[in-house]
Order: sequence, then C-alpha cells, then structure tokens
Amino acid sequence: MFGRIAGTIVDLSSLVGLFILCTGGLRTRHSPVFGDLNLTAFGPFFLPLALCLVFGRVAAGSRVLPMVRRLAETFDNLAAPSRVRWLAVTIGVALAAHATVVFLRYFSFQAAMDLAIYANACHGALYSTMKGDVWLFADHFEPLLLLFTPLCRAFSPAVSLLAVQTLGWGLGAVGIYALACRQGYRASAAWLCPILYLNFTGHVTIAYYDFHLLALTLALVPWIWWAIASQHYTWLVVLGLTYVGLKESAPLSLAGLGAYLVLTAKGESKRRNVGIAFALVGVTVFVLIMKVVYPAFRSGEGTMYFAKYYGHLGKDLPEFLTTAVTRPVYFAYHLLKPKKLWYVGGLLLPFLFFPLRNPLYLLPVLPAILVNVLSNNPSLISANYHYEAEIFPVLFAMAVIAMKSARMQALWLAVLLIGFTSSSALGIARWTVPTHAQRQLSKLLDAHVPNDHRAVAAPQRIAAHLTNRDKLYMFDYWLMEDDWKRADILVVGFHAPSIGWYSWKTLESRKLPKMLPYLKELYRDSADPRFRIYEVLPSAKTAPPTGDPRASAADPGDE
Repeated sequence: MFGRIAGTIVDLSSLVGLFILCTGGLRTRHSPVFGDLNLTAFGPFFLPLALCLVFGRVAAGSRVLPMVRRLAETFDNLAAPSRVRWLAVTIGVALAAHATVVFLRYFSFQAAMDLAIYANACHGALYSTMKGDVWLFADHFEPLLLLFTPLCRAFSPAVSLLAVQTLGWGLGAVGIYALACRQGYRASAAWLCPILYLNFTGHVTIAYYDFHLLALTLALVPWIWWAIASQHYTWLVVLGLTYVGLKESAPLSLAGLGAYLVLTAKGESKRRNVGIAFALVGVTVFVLIMKVVYPAFRSGEGTMYFAKYYGHLGKDLPEFLTTAVTRPVYFAYHLLKPKKLWYVGGLLLPFLFFPLRNPLYLLPVLPAILVNVLSNNPSLISANYHYEAEIFPVLFAMAVIAMKSARMQALWLAVLLIGFTSSSALGIARWTVPTHAQRQLSKLLDAHVPNDHRAVAAPQRIAAHLTNRDKLYMFDYWLMEDDWKRADILVVGFHAPSIGWYSWKTLESRKLPKMLPYLKELYRDSADPRFRIYEVLPSAKTAPPTGDPRASAADPGDE
C-alpha cells in the first residue's frame, strides 16, 4: 500500500515538474483568485523521483521511475556519435530557451548600463565614450573585448555581445560534458551535468544580467579543468592566458589555480611547471595592471575602485596590504562578518561543501571570494549580479572532478536539480515580452535618432539600443549625470515606470527641468509625446550640475 502511494507521488510530482519546465508554469500578479503566485520553479517537484534514483528505492506502481531508468540505460548503450547528437539537441534546446529570455530582456528595455558600456567600448575598439571619452583601460583591464570589435562593427554591438555570451555558455556546457566523461561518469550522468550547468541558478543569474566580459568564464572554465584532467598542458596554457584578459581580477584567480596545480602535482613535472608559471604570471600581471596600466591611462592615478570598494582597508594596493599586515584584527573583522560567512556558505552549499573536505580546492576560487567579501559594497555578496562569475563555474567544474563515487555524483546532481535550478526559462520569457510602448519606442529610435558624426546622450536603458553610434553617453548614473553636456543630441522616451537608475517620474519632474534651458527640441512624436529628441546647445557646457541629490546619495556599484 505504502509503495503504491509512493509511486503515485513520484509520478504526479514528476509530471508537474515536467509540465512547469516545458510550459513555464503559472505566475500571477494581483489575481483575485491566486494573488501573487509564482509557480515557475520546476526542480523541487523532482524530489521524490530523485530520492528513488539516488538511493535505489522502488516505488511500486510508478510509471515514471522505470521510464527514467530505461532512458538512462538507453543513453548509456548508445554509440558515441548518437550520444553527441543527443547532447547537441539537449544543449541546443536549453540554450534556445535561455536566449529567448536574454533577447526579450533586451528588446523590453530591461538590459541597461553594463551592456551599453561594453557594447560602446567594443564598437570603439576599446575606446569608451560612455566612461568619459577614455580608453577602457582607464576603467577596467579587459583587452579580450577587442576580439569582438569586428563583430560589433558589422552588426548591432549589443545584440552581438549578448549572442557571444549566450553561445559561450553553451560551449562551456559541452566542456562540462567532456570533463564528466573524462572523469568516468556514467554516460547518462555525464549527459545530466551540462543540463544542470545551463540551469544552475548561479549561472543563469550571470548570463541574464546584461553582458560582462567576465561572464565568458562560463565558456572558458570548464575547458580549463578539462585540460587539467586530461593533461593537455598546451591547451591549458592557451586557455589560462586567455583567461587573464577577462578582467583585472582574473590574474589573481590564475595565480590561485597555479598554486593548486603546484600543490597537487604529485611528481608531474609539467603540471608543477605550468602551476609555477601561472602563479608567477598571475601575480606579475596583476601588479603591472595596478602599477603600470592604470596610471598610464589615468594620468598617473591608480584605479578608483580600490578607494570605492575597499576604502575601509586602504585607498590603494600598498595601503590595503599594509592594513592586512599591521591591523590583522581589524582586517579579519571585515572578512569574518556573519553576513559574509553566510555568503560563503551559500556559495559552497550547491556543491555539498566539497572544498572543505579537501581545502586545496579552495585555492582556485579563494582570490575571487576574497575580492567579494572584503568589499564594502553589499552588491558583491548579494549573489544577484555577475560577481560570482569567477566562482560558480570553477566550483561546478571542480565538483565534477571531486565527486569520485557514483553515489556521490548522483547525490550532488540530485541536490542541484532539486534545490539550485532556476525557474523555467519559458516562464520568465512570458513575463518579459515587450509591451506595445516598448515596441513603439524601438521603432521611434530606429526612425528618428541620427546615426552620423553627432554624439548622442540617452538614459541608460535607451542607450543600450544606440550602441552602434560612435559617440554615446548616458546621464542617469553615478558620476555620469552631467555627461549629456558632452553630446550634440539628447533622446528621452518612455518604456516603463523605471527607466534605469531613475524612475520616469523623477526624470520628468526633477532632472529634465534643470536641463531644458540648455536644450532645443528637434522632434516630439505626435502619437507618444514622451518621445523627444533635443539638440544640446553650446551653453550646456557651463550649466550647473543636473543630478538628483537623492539618487546620487547612494553608491550603486559598477560593472
């Protein structure tokens, strides 16, 4: 009797989970019947099925359980070419669902400042007007972005970068499959690994949040660990050196990886030598970035982000290190705050805390974790942005290696499925479809905003749709609120109550009135008078500051 009840529970819960995954589930807002209901998470519904599969239990009368076991056996017995075809189909379907969300977010004006900045810099071959008419090296060390400049000049820069990021994520999923096969996973378990890699909530957050060059860790990291496991050291060196070009913090992660390789070499001279090289190159490149590259592009000054994010520990690298040595208790206090320990626990939980069982696995991610937890910016430990791009993909790839037994592999994959998969992409997509106002604004931007030698300024979410202009500025973000004065043309338009850092109401009632004396209206749409194009008059150069003090008081972080 109990067995039949268990079988029914397995079948019903699994079917509900599959229904949500394939249809997007149910989500309502202010419904008189359901209220605010969000039933788009499918993972927890597979709990009964996962328990039976992991612990080898039989649920009498279940039809789903034997079907899943037959499916796994069928995949295990397929020839290698057939497995590859099924892998391609699976990754393709999952990636298409995520791409739908990514591009719907863009076309519904939810992508904002970070995408606009990167697309502008990529189109300008690393020259960024949005960061103050400077080379990108004055802000961040991201030379790898230059690889995509031909693509950004041939097509829409924003769309191109979103496509690169999404396709790179899929490439990383293939790397996870290759790594799992290399580690001796059962074929069906290896097949599940890339599916979960593409639906792990940490990775989805990174991939959905605009574009960031550092998010290409989703593509590179699995192949770096495949190269380590396969002892393909030439590939490892190529991938490691490529990794350095993602951001100024990447060399520190490379140094951490080098330390791991050295301490796990066990007599392998090539592994030890590559590790030593990575450690030396990582530390050297980081110091050069801080002491040479930034001063060269910032008129002799270092990066502003030390003072911004780590000012409580030191305004620059020497002062930061001095604090660590001379005030260790104070330094440890900021490192070991409960909310930061809770954050670290949240990073390790999806991976069953495996680095605590073998602390050497902490070395490759320790620099990135320290970068986040030592900061005074709560966004870096919120796990709501892209700041885990050097952490989650590495932990995932290392977990594939660290889970040695079939039972541990099954348990870990079950935990990921049940507790750490994102909501159905189709469910998110249904709530991201562009509104009529957003579709109309896109048409107005294409039809009326000039694309010539003139510089254009716009709120950040509109600027993300104008990145094929040579000179582009935004005026609704920290330290950039007066950048409209650099432009020749200014554009405003309504796409949602929140237009970025400001609400539409704030822009209309507090910011624009300060700007209007220095603007000449060139176009106002008759159907939607909220869409306007202005000429920026020469007198704007001497206009007083036009920022909103209440908005400027908060430090919103940075890409």
